[in-house]
Amino acid sequence: MSQLSLQLSLEKASIVRGESIPFSLILSNEGPTPLEVESMADRNETVTIDVAVAGGDIVTLHPDALREDRGEPHGHNYEPAKVKLTAKGTSGASGDLLRWGARLAPGQYTLLARYEESPMRRAESKPVQLTVTEAAPIGLVAQPDPLSFGAGDRTFTWFNKSAKGAELFIAELDAFGPTSVVSNRPLHQFKGEAPVVVSHGMLEDGTPRFTCWLEGSTLRCLVEDENRDPQDALQLTLDHPNLVLLRPALCDEEGHLALCAIDREEGAVARLMRVRGGRIETSELTPQTPLNASACLCWSDAPAAQLAWRDDAGAAVWTASCRVTDPVWSPPRKLSGLTGQIRALRMDNWPDADSGDAVAMATVITIEVATDRLTIFHMDAVKDTIIKKSDHRIVGISTLGIAAIAVSAELEVRLLLKEAQGRVRVWRPGEEPQEVNAQFAEPLRTTDLPVLFPPRREAKVQAFPLVYVKAGKELAIIPVE
Repeated sequence: MSQLSLQLSLEKASIVRGESIPFSLILSNEGPTPLEVESMADRNETVTIDVAVAGGDIVTLHPDALREDRGEPHGHNYEPAKVKLTAKGTSGASGDLLRWGARLAPGQYTLLARYEESPMRRAESKPVQLTVTEAAPIGLVAQPDPLSFGAGDRTFTWFNKSAKGAELFIAELDAFGPTSVVSNRPLHQFKGEAPVVVSHGMLEDGTPRFTCWLEGSTLRCLVEDENRDPQDALQLTLDHPNLVLLRPALCDEEGHLALCAIDREEGAVARLMRVRGGRIETSELTPQTPLNASACLCWSDAPAAQLAWRDDAGAAVWTASCRVTDPVWSPPRKLSGLTGQIRALRMDNWPDADSGDAVAMATVITIEVATDRLTIFHMDAVKDTIIKKSDHRIVGISTLGIAAIAVSAELEVRLLLKEAQGRVRVWRPGEEPQEVNAQFAEPLRTTDLPVLFPPRREAKVQAFPLVYVKAGKELAIIPVE
């Protein structure tokens, strides 16, 4: 008879569909003698969790579920770590069943954990109940990483609408696979949907994450530590009440927050704001060509903000930069060599494989109505040089709007094009725009809030994840080749 016992506990007994399911396990040695057992660390298949729907099937979850989703081999292809349990001693582990592959529809579930190293080294927990309710996602927005272009987790935020208001969630896609959400955690309850900006760190580990929004002239920030546990809440008064925050924000090496915002009531002034010691330091840019809704941003590892915007006529793209540690904006400069009517613009911190340097890259989409020509310019926004240019023909391009641009590290481009009726099509170079309706009866529409992400450079499947709201009730993902 085994002298081990196992306890399973959930952080929450009720979640909405698609939400993270944080859990903890405690393995105890109930016997009088010490034991050396296999660790319950991630990827050790001695631990499984059965999820049973009321009156239905049982699904067994294990830590290697993500590797299956990526098409990778899994199992005991390594030597499991060992831990020593003293008499009456314990060993703990924690995780997220979402990362273990849990995809639970609304309903009542019973969860049961098992530890099984051998027939004499096994334990089973008491059952734990979980309720999953329907979600109502709104406000789905990508929160790009300003420095890890094509390398880091893909982050997005959304709100779950309910009678209480709108609860903000922050979610992350699997960095290596195209179709899995590995974290989807509630962060804050709002009265309604609000524009939020999430920071990313200059360091891979060890920097806090800021989630920021504006309430009139007040900047509010929720701060999480490097383990994404709640740490602090900031509330700072701004001198200017009519700002619009630009995504993304940056957390520098010292753990300070840097943001860019546009003041639309003062001649479209751009402001770089750095938060240190509870104070805000501001640097202003007032260009002759006013900033507008096209303004977009990336950050270099200087660190510096790299800002780009097009003029109201769609005839030119302007850029300016401002170092975080020496906050003085450079004079705005017009990018040269662009032809056609400018329809869309985005900024990325692109890794140049030849030089090894990161380049502040502007991707500019232009069209010529008479010839149905669409041209993609990839520009070095600092040197004002063309990195790559490609011409394409899309019949009726002048009648289509560009809803989203995604660019891979190899400068592969996918566009989401929107029709006047609200239908969304995916465009790949060399093909006509295609409807995205393979997985459901109706074509994808703008009301489904589609968001397109680039593939990770090291991912086995080089697909662009397309996240959308399915039937108004759940988040879904389609890999776009």
